[in-house]
Amino acid sequence: MQISREYAQSIVDEMKSVIHQDVNIMDHDGVILASTDPTRVGSVHTGAVQLLAEHLDSLVIQPDDRRTGVRPGINLPIVQNQQTVGVIGVTGDPREVGVFGDVIRRMTELLLENAAEKEQSELQEQARSIFLENCLFAPQPDHDALCAKGSALGFQLRRPYAVAVVHAGTPEEAEWQTGRILQFVQRRFRQMPGCHAAVVRSELLLFLRVPPRENPHGLVERLADEIRRFFPVELSVGAAVSQGEPQELRRCYQQALLAMETVLRHGGGT
Repeated sequence: MQISREYAQSIVDEMKSVIHQDVNIMDHDGVILASTDPTRVGSVHTGAVQLLAEHLDSLVIQPDDRRTGVRPGINLPIVQNQQTVGVIGVTGDPREVGVFGDVIRRMTELLLENAAEKEQSELQEQARSIFLENCLFAPQPDHDALCAKGSALGFQLRRPYAVAVVHAGTPEEAEWQTGRILQFVQRRFRQMPGCHAAVVRSELLLFLRVPPRENPHGLVERLADEIRRFFPVELSVGAAVSQGEPQELRRCYQQALLAMETVLRHGGGT
């Protein structure tokens, strides 16, 4: 994992606001990637180089240390997925700043873990959106290949789905409302295995796995009602149901889109 300069700078700035000491983050080569002292960014921290080379658990720099590129303080490794990806250092009297060391290191690791998870989630959502676009708009779709790729992304195209197209708000607010509703629906779908949501051609597209003996349109209506309770927005929804054949998805999408556009012309609803 590589730590971005911008995110590292946001971490050190946040840390300084809490402990009121200068903080540095060094990359895997010991170069100062971010610092609350801008004059140090880009320079080599020889203490970090030693810590990384010798796989130390910590390195204290004393006031009488004459090495270039260091100042008194404490430095600790940043570990992600059992690999050391950098070093975080707190500048100051080692007797005073030492108490912050483990807390600052662990906070940094947690922030980086959260950033990595967010990035991975965003990549997965992009992959799902691209996959859905291929399903619905590719000129000559290979349904067997799409089924195989879909399985890797959590789509079981040979099972029945309710396909819904959702339009949120006026043309002026639709884009930002759609993004907020997408996040809401994705959180809701964590309790609904096999359901997916993505923004496709500016509209929110929902793929809802239909449980046995469940009314597909009732499922869509309940989800639309949940959205309306959280978002004060005019919602227009159209839906259609596939019977478990991947080639049906285009038909279902077109039917759902036509139904949504009809609802939209008549003032919104489901």
